[in-house]
Amino acid sequence: MVRSFSTYWFASLVLALMMLLASISASIAQGAGAERFDGEWKFNLRMRGGNVQCDGVEWKNSTATGGKIVGQLYHGQVGAIPLTGTVSPTGQISIQAFNSFVNGSASGQVEGNTASGKFDAQVDIENCRGTWTATRLEK
Repeated sequence: MVRSFSTYWFASLVLALMMLLASISASIAQGAGAERFDGEWKFNLRMRGGNVQCDGVEWKNSTATGGKIVGQLYHGQVGAIPLTGTVSPTGQISIQAFNSFVNGSASGQVEGNTASGKFDAQVDIENCRGTWTATRLEK
């Protein structure tokens, strides 16, 4: 009976270690994939709808690090508007920006050192939408 308990315990330990190693490997692989997009990015907005309030929004440079994106929008009436987001190992981008004046989101795709996508935002009482492009400045 002692032998079967120790065999069971050893098998459980090996299984737990294998699961831990698989989890660590998956985390490393996911982070490594997203890190290929690391760097500072310059963004340009192209408005396709909205009015005067929409024209006042500018997307300042943003930085990608390990799958996380941080940066800011700028509006002449309210100043800096923080934005955060993610870039997946496959290059899919999802970004949100909001404060008391702006509530917006953007999505898109990275291809090498360029990226592009669409955005929608509520700026004061205006519905703003359009497209964006980005170029990596440095890695």
